[in-house]
Amino acid sequence: MLPDAIYCHPLAIKKKQVIYRANQSANGVYFVEEGLIGLYRITETGQEQLVRVYGRGDYFGYRSLFSSQRYHLTTRSLLPSKLKHIHIQSLNELHLLAPELLKHLMTSVCQELGEAESRLADIATHTASVRIVDAILHLFQSFDYYPWTSREIAEYSGTQTQTVIRLCRDLKLRKLLDPASRKIAPLDFHGLKSYRAVLVGES
Repeated sequence: MLPDAIYCHPLAIKKKQVIYRANQSANGVYFVEEGLIGLYRITETGQEQLVRVYGRGDYFGYRSLFSSQRYHLTTRSLLPSKLKHIHIQSLNELHLLAPELLKHLMTSVCQELGEAESRLADIATHTASVRIVDAILHLFQSFDYYPWTSREIAEYSGTQTQTVIRLCRDLKLRKLLDPASRKIAPLDFHGLKSYRAVLVGES
């Protein structure tokens, strides 16, 4: 979905390579051709918190284009990735060159805001166990080609790594995760959803 009228610079990104950092001057929008990109918030203590994930066919970096501000978070590749850097400096330029892309990005901004509000509500109303199961369901169903770790699931769910490890041990005993694997490997998504409903009922 890359318009011909816009100049796109191809980028080959290594695993764990930073694409841009928080507070860096914004310089266009990025499109994921291949790979996986994580959006991170860096805490005051220097720890990373995984906020969002972008896969093949996704755009990122566009919120700063709409707000005319610096990048608010840091992006880093989770896998070797191929990106297209779209050199756009303003909404007016994007509207002139690619109005359909502008419409698509506006829709994406609204969706991300809705998801962010939902996740904030989940933190206030759901237990850590429910949020961890939600993170496992979302990450493994949306990006099943990546071996998500306990630390990444903890970051995404706003919990602690040890809490994720303990819950995953229980999920393996319930045969919802593969008990023969040292990694987190879901076996039964329907069962995970059913178990989530039980956890919600207990909270």
